[in-house]
Amino acid sequence: MQKIATNSFELTLAGTWRIETLKNPATLVGPKGEILMINSVVISSGTSEGDFESVRQALQQNAEDSMQNAASDPQLRITIPLKKEQVKGGPLSAEMLCHTLDGTKYFFEFSIAGPSTLVFATLEGPATAEEEIASVRDSLKKIAWLPKR
Repeated sequence: MQKIATNSFELTLAGTWRIETLKNPATLVGPKGEILMINSVVISSGTSEGDFESVRQALQQNAEDSMQNAASDPQLRITIPLKKEQVKGGPLSAEMLCHTLDGTKYFFEFSIAGPSTLVFATLEGPATAEEEIASVRDSLKKIAWLPKR
């Protein structure tokens, strides 16, 4: 297993992933050359309770807008439009899948908002490695959110 740990979450991926860098974004390479980038934004502990929720909603909206903007690339076609889901345990996730026009590569984006952190993942790979999407999605939905410090 590969584990990415920060002060606000821990993400566990299959052992077939190789960590390239743990800077933000963390970058990993998959078994078939896939590239996974994990970005995270922490809402400051000094944010007032009233502002906290509006900041979290704004971060979620920015992530969704980013997905839509990326999908507007003329070299891509949307395979699965933006889909939002309440993950078991409470966090809201959003995802979108695109393919190149020739169908040889995929571009999957996923965001999930934890108690104080938004995680945004981008997974790119050859269409022959599309089975990794489900594995990465499942790992992201099972992020262990750490208590605020």
